[in-house]
Amino acid sequence: MPVFKKIITVVAVSIASVTLLSSCGGERENDVNFSIGNSIELAQAALVKDQILPGVVGFKDSATNFYTSANTFCNSPTATKLSSLQDNWKRLSISWQEIELFNFGPLNDDIFSPKIEFINSYRNRGIDYTGTVRAFIKRELAKTSAVNFANLNFNQGGLLALEILSFSTSDDSASTDKAAVLADFNNARKCYLLKGYAKQVKNDAVYIHNGWVNEHLATGKPFKDIYLSGILPDDSSSLTTLIIAVQEHLDYIKKRNVLSRTAKLSQISYDNALTNINAVEKLLEGTTTNSFFTHMLAAGHGKEVEAIRANIASVKQALLAKDQASYEAAIGVLDGNFKREIPAALAVSLGLNFSDGD
Repeated sequence: MPVFKKIITVVAVSIASVTLLSSCGGERENDVNFSIGNSIELAQAALVKDQILPGVVGFKDSATNFYTSANTFCNSPTATKLSSLQDNWKRLSISWQEIELFNFGPLNDDIFSPKIEFINSYRNRGIDYTGTVRAFIKRELAKTSAVNFANLNFNQGGLLALEILSFSTSDDSASTDKAAVLADFNNARKCYLLKGYAKQVKNDAVYIHNGWVNEHLATGKPFKDIYLSGILPDDSSSLTTLIIAVQEHLDYIKKRNVLSRTAKLSQISYDNALTNINAVEKLLEGTTTNSFFTHMLAAGHGKEVEAIRANIASVKQALLAKDQASYEAAIGVLDGNFKREIPAALAVSLGLNFSDGD
């Protein structure tokens, strides 16, 4: 269910219109036209301009680079090109961590096939679909007919399928030995699957980018403008939607054992987790003087800001120590901050239907 479909209390915002343009004149894709009236709107605008838009551009570029790398590798497979392919998958996975917490708008604008679930199948129910994807790949390797990659179920593709193809053999041994993985591509059908999956993830990344930057659905507006208007198409507050999305993302990490159950073949789950917490920290700290934390400090919530910063530091410390139990405990505390201290300090109501699962 898309986050913005939840029944929530709308926080009305009275704002004055201001247009930000690039210093060189004209408008770039990460320039934003937005309305501001106080520091919350400034923080929202800075978030979109300095974090969300660069994030969706980065994910699109990483997906494009992986697709190019897959084609280059498949033209003449070598050990060097396989290493490059695997490195590009790692960069793709890490770039996804930059934007997955923004689970609204283009990431989640289709109740039946939200992009977030087709890119990260684990997100839906916390089920590891490695066996499902392997079985599908094994069946397809024995066929010669075309695959409609755009029409596959969410649990048959995405980043997981690309990781399986790039880092392991397709037989029952599922070997991760690089020589064995390289030899496995002697079956040209495996390259067909790799390129097809890579193209679909690239298409999904382009869709997310275009929705934020060019036009969202058939609204005639980019989602950056819709978001910064303060009210989303379902009449929910964009700020409330943001806070709920981040809280649900942290809840997902805590409850689904993401650290131990994802990116197992590539062995970058800790890198992913560090990128994830850095994204949460950046959301709060901002990159300018206009941030959610500066607003909270100005409103007299210094103790809360200090506590949240300490919680973020605890998450990072646990990751550095590779202490999964401490990491998940610290994520749980931060999850609670997004349920209580942060919305209270920002004068945001999460609504009667919001469930505090602590």
